[in-house]
Parts: sequence; C-alpha cells; structure tokens
Amino acid sequence: MAIPFIYPPYYPPMFLVLGEVLKKCLGGGLEKMFRWIAHKVRRASVKAYERDIKDFTNSLKGMDGSELGALLVSASYLKSNLEEGGVLPRASLSLSIPRDEAECGKVALHISQLIQEFQKAGHNGDAAAAMVWLHSVRALNAPEIRYLGKSMWRELCRGYAHFEEAFDLFEKLFSEQQKVLPKTILFDLGFIPDGLDPDE
Repeated sequence: MAIPFIYPPYYPPMFLVLGEVLKKCLGGGLEKMFRWIAHKVRRASVKAYERDIKDFTNSLKGMDGSELGALLVSASYLKSNLEEGGVLPRASLSLSIPRDEAECGKVALHISQLIQEFQKAGHNGDAAAAMVWLHSVRALNAPEIRYLGKSMWRELCRGYAHFEEAFDLFEKLFSEQQKVLPKTILFDLGFIPDGLDPDE
C-alpha cells in the first residue's frame, strides 16, 4: 500500500498574519494606524534635521568670508564628484525640476553616511563640505525647515566674494600633490539651490 504524500501546511509570512489580526481588532483602522506611525516618525526626523541645520548655521556665523569661500570651493568640488558618481541628481538640489521625494531621501541618507566616514577618517573639512549638501537636500525635502535652509545659504553667500581667491589656493595645493582641480568648479560661483535663495 502506497503512503500518501502529505503537503506541509502553508504558513503565511508573520507580517500578513499580524496585519489581518490588527485589521480585525481595529475594525479596519490599520491603515490609519500606519499613517499615524509614519506621521510621528516624520515629525521626529524633521525635529532632528531642524536641530542639525541650526547648529551648522551657527557654526557658519562664526566664520569669516575667506573661511566660507574655502568651504564653498570644497563643497563645489564634492558636489561635482557626487554628481559624476550619480549620487547627487540635479533634482535633489532644485524645486524647479520634478523630484521623487523618496529618492531625494535616499540622497540625504547617502550623504549622511559619507559625513560619518569623513569624520571617522579625521577629514573634518570634507565633512563640513558634505554638510552643505546634506542640509540643502533635507531643507528642500521638508517645507517646515526650508526657511532654515535659506538662513544657512545667507551665511554661505558671504563666502562668494572670496570664492576665486580660495579656488586659486586649492588649485596650488592640488598641484603640489600632482592633482588637478577642475576649472568647472568656477561655474559654481554664486550657486544657490533652487528654492533656498535667501532673497526669495
């Protein structure tokens, strides 16, 4: 007599089971609950972004024009590399280009990880340059802190009067290390992300 093959019972993934249980318990209010959780998480994130950008802007207030000029050249060089590597799409720094909020969120996460790597390696100048773009992307993503992004750029703009002077200094340093600082960085003279102009 042949032994019948018994199929193992099907066990749905736990999150599906939990979802069904919650749906029955909450009387269809599961979607509402998830929306509420997402809202709470977003609010906490925006609060953290607000604190970070305020701290960064305060540090910029203590810098003179030549220091800000050097920071802007360093930030422009980093932006050029991030754009070339496909990490920083143009839409992430502009409100006039159709943007995917989720993708822009990933950009901020990637830059945040880059800052941590720079800090671990003791490259604080590079970390500060990356912070310019991190706070810009975050401010464009969260309308609640956009005014803080504008305040940050008001401080940064004080450095544009010293941008070319700082570029010449960086070019000399690069040359001493047998490296080339791309002249295209000079095109960034006066650059402000669209949506963060302090005079608009």
